[in-house]
Amino acid sequence: MFGDGGPPIGATLANSVASFEAAKAEADRLADSAVLDVKRVASHAYASRRLAGQQAQAAAIESRRGALTQTREEALHDWSAGWAKCGIEPLAPAAMAKWSMQLEALLERRSKLQESLIMVRLVSAPPAISPESGLKI
Repeated sequence: MFGDGGPPIGATLANSVASFEAAKAEADRLADSAVLDVKRVASHAYASRRLAGQQAQAAAIESRRGALTQTREEALHDWSAGWAKCGIEPLAPAAMAKWSMQLEALLERRSKLQESLIMVRLVSAPPAISPESGLKI
């Protein structure tokens, strides 16, 4: 085409133009494909970074969950051990809180009944000083 010294004419010109148009169309297609590839690569990189961050967050949460599970197990062991000194096998802390309040109310009622019993005994007891002793009250 450019090597024979003259401008292309006739069929050569038509072939040159057709080749140029085909090459231009292929170049446009490759450029469009490259833009799409860049977008896809950028999207993949963003997704990969986000995934890595979420995996790190999941690992931290799992580690925290493990530590909390360990703490819970230790607390439940200590809870049971504390009640074992009283000879009681405890229920869960929430259930034992209700039981403890009921026990406290029963102990309070017992204390009031004991006080009432003391008063009844004092009122119904014979006087400490009898009239035969000659002492006046």
